[in-house]
Amino acid sequence: MCLVKCQPNCLCILEKRVATRLPFSQKNHVFKFYPFVSVNPVISILPRALTNNQEHERRSLTSCYNHYIQNNKKYNMLVKFNMEVTNLWEYAFLDNYDHWVNELAENLSRKERWNYINDYSRHSHPVLRNYINHTFRRAQELSDNVPNGGYLFVSENSTCFDTGLFTEKYEPIYALFNKKSATAKLDWKFRGFYKESSREMQHITKLPDRVRYFSDINELYYDTKYDLRIDMDHILSDQENFERIPEMHRSLPNLAMVFRGMALQYAIVRIKENYKSAVPQYFKGKVQFLIPISLGEPSIVDLALAVSRNGDIYTGKTCLTLDMAYNNARLIARPETDWLS
Repeated sequence: MCLVKCQPNCLCILEKRVATRLPFSQKNHVFKFYPFVSVNPVISILPRALTNNQEHERRSLTSCYNHYIQNNKKYNMLVKFNMEVTNLWEYAFLDNYDHWVNELAENLSRKERWNYINDYSRHSHPVLRNYINHTFRRAQELSDNVPNGGYLFVSENSTCFDTGLFTEKYEPIYALFNKKSATAKLDWKFRGFYKESSREMQHITKLPDRVRYFSDINELYYDTKYDLRIDMDHILSDQENFERIPEMHRSLPNLAMVFRGMALQYAIVRIKENYKSAVPQYFKGKVQFLIPISLGEPSIVDLALAVSRNGDIYTGKTCLTLDMAYNNARLIARPETDWLS
């Protein structure tokens, strides 16, 4: 079986002929046609041919077949195509998900902080919820960029990915999905979180790999020899940024000078003293750094400044509350610093 992108708006499955009623055939092979919008992301075995517009389907299949014959020498070649990355709740029906998140946080995984300290959330364990969703999104990205990378296991009846978490005895924990009925709105239904050795995982023939966010370990180190330039107009004039500054400091008449002066200088000193004070986060496909900002007492961190490297300088224009910073940083790794824990 082979998955082929034949035209900008369609995909085809090329497989050995197994029935005479399939929509288009040539010699001993058949093409099944799928409009691109109907394809559920990250699935390498598509469920069924669509027959809503059979005349358009027949014309498209003829074009697809000719394109394939001209551009591919072997029927087992996988032609890469781009898939839309979806959130977990857009991919699967999350049955009893609150229970499973609580179970994962409190019983299955190693103990760590999964809740906000100051910010509000209507869900329990919001950091964990965000972590699982973005881990799934990253698995899709990597599966798209590296189709054979093994970041998602997909079969006719099951899908799973590595959560990146471990039990107290260091067994990897996976998220498992089962196939829903052909008439369901979503193709998959969340089954639960399971450790590697569980009975529910025994039918998974190849366990997927843990996702990664960087290719070079040096991406995770902030280099203090480069200048740091911040956009104070954006930080103080943008409403969302400004409201993340603790209220007691917002009315300071010299807030910009305090921020650019003492707060940034002390942040750089902290990073020089301990490189872990610059905490990496993954944002829009690249690694950034969260650095601690103290607007009053130096021993009290008030917020985080998100910093990106651009060539030989660092730039910053976005502030985050400490809960937001922890939430973002946890995606790469649990922060190991005294100001964000």
